[in-house]
Amino acid sequence: MDVIEELQLTIKNVTDLVTRKALTQISCLIEKVIIGNSRKIDPLLRIDSNNDLFSLRDYSVSQPRVVLQNIPKDTFIESGFSFIDKRLKTLEEWSSMKKGYSVIYDTNTFGGQSNKEFFSKIYGKKNLYFFVGTQKGPVYGGYCSKNVTEHGERVKDPNSFIFKITQKSMKKFNLKNEEFKLDCGLYVWINGNNLFQFGDYYGNITVAKTGLNSKIESLGETFECGECEFDKTENHFKVMRIVVIQME
Repeated sequence: MDVIEELQLTIKNVTDLVTRKALTQISCLIEKVIIGNSRKIDPLLRIDSNNDLFSLRDYSVSQPRVVLQNIPKDTFIESGFSFIDKRLKTLEEWSSMKKGYSVIYDTNTFGGQSNKEFFSKIYGKKNLYFFVGTQKGPVYGGYCSKNVTEHGERVKDPNSFIFKITQKSMKKFNLKNEEFKLDCGLYVWINGNNLFQFGDYYGNITVAKTGLNSKIESLGETFECGECEFDKTENHFKVMRIVVIQME
């Protein structure tokens, strides 16, 4: 077994997406530079880097250093705030707040690992959009119109809603009926792996700290969205970036 075959076998056994991408690029580089183009890497090992919304700043390893190329720049994870700016008109229409926005929390700055820090940034504020960039691509989120004054208790908000954004679409999902509007809203954790949740105990989207698995649970029970919008493959997702903005 030569070095390429050994590397391909290693890639097959790696489950982490970023590591697999880097190892695949290394294998291709070895073939091109050392061995030449006479052999082709197993196509089953190739990973599509053209995911609409998935991007990281620099996929690299120490020896040799490899950076993936041709990753779209218009991504939530690495676009700064242009991703939001391009969709601001729709966000304003959804919230009925049309004087711009201010960024009050961004895990690219704060890291997304502290419950206390997260709550301190949103405390006493209202008209908040929560954006969650995921490893698989879609951006999930929710909107809270009420003042956030407590953690460990749900901020009941009849005007709250959730949304899903892809490169090609923006979809908003309201609470189903008046009964749910009385009890649903934003919940912020005091401690633990989770940061916040939209919905209620029956149907919700729960967002964990960056790098950890989050989950979507029975959203159709609480929100006006069918299973087609949040299929079973999306029940669990890994958080890559969280941004909270306040509409003005």
